Amino acid sequence: MQFRSFRLRIALLSAALAGSTLIGFGVTAWLQISDAKRSRLDAQLENRLFLVASPRFSIAGSL
Repeated sequence: MQFRSFRLRIALLSAALAGSTLIGFGVTAWLQISDAKRSRLDAQLENRLFLVASPRFSIAGSL
């Protein structure tokens, strides 16, 4: 399929570039947000682990 109109080719190229840019930014934002959520979850789990493993809060230490 050959497009004869130069305007149509420029419009399609512009739409394709804009669409791919939006998709690229969307994917990058999604990856950054999921990484931040994963890091926050890791920090929460690590804090709970230290809280449980701390001798100051152990049941055996208070007996």
